[in-house]
Amino acid sequence: MYPCSYPFQRLFPDIAQDVAILIAAYVDIEGLLKLRALCRSGDQFLAAELYSRSRTMFRGIIGDYEAFVRELHLTCALVGHEAALHIFYPALGSPDEIHLLAPKRLFFHLIAYLVHREQFSLAVPDGSTTARSRYVILSKGGRTVRVVQSQSPSPLQPIVQNWQTALFAYIAPTQFCNPYSPLTSNMQALFHPGIFARSTDLPASTWAQMAIWKKAGWRFSGRKRDSRPGAQGTLCGGTPSPTCAAARRFFGDSHCLSGPTRSLADERVLAMPYDALQEWNVVWWRGGRRCSEECHSGAVEVEPGYRVCSRVLLRV
Repeated sequence: MYPCSYPFQRLFPDIAQDVAILIAAYVDIEGLLKLRALCRSGDQFLAAELYSRSRTMFRGIIGDYEAFVRELHLTCALVGHEAALHIFYPALGSPDEIHLLAPKRLFFHLIAYLVHREQFSLAVPDGSTTARSRYVILSKGGRTVRVVQSQSPSPLQPIVQNWQTALFAYIAPTQFCNPYSPLTSNMQALFHPGIFARSTDLPASTWAQMAIWKKAGWRFSGRKRDSRPGAQGTLCGGTPSPTCAAARRFFGDSHCLSGPTRSLADERVLAMPYDALQEWNVVWWRGGRRCSEECHSGAVEVEPGYRVCSRVLLRV
């Protein structure tokens, strides 16, 4: 998300660089990561494309983009929800509302910056503050930004409270992560069982959201379906599987598509005195009905949950 230029060296010898740049605008994050793995030019291409998409998305509402990204970095905030999906999968279209997620203690710092430096109008909707979450709505130029406060030192916590797995993706000034990339790239998503509230019925608000997503071509289920020809039922490889109800996941694990947003050729970003994304992570288990008797010690259903923990513990 920090400014980055496209490489001068051709990425494809037989394709003009300006044509390659036009093509890259339609390539999803999986394709960009494959380009990064090719060579240094591919690495710089990914960084430049993420920057270009981010800057385009904020055009018209952010006057000083570079200062805004520095503010995101300073406050350890990140871009999530449909805005992150749009950057990773440009074919999905630009979101109606951009979600920014901030740690508990830096939430007001980010709001103050957007209101006083970028001249956003502030609104606190009824019901925006609960025991589990808090958010405000900022508006400017006919567009809105929702700033969500985490209830912990980690800005990642609100992500795991989303109602479906496609919304678990995020991008920050120095890193990005897409935990359910194989599903998301096929416009498939799994429900977060926490929204059922021990009932077999979805909340009315979730039905309304799901209808919008389904109209756009998305498919939803409580468990991963076996899409092989002639197959029936669900497909689960047990707890080692990234979609298993009992699998313990964390941002940046081996199932995630993740990495730095900047290339090796870029100048180093000034290190912050404190970086919540480097200090804290979130471990979650999606929960829900088991796929087979072997999934979780014979339990019929697994309670969803998450824990905010130090990144040091995940390196052990």
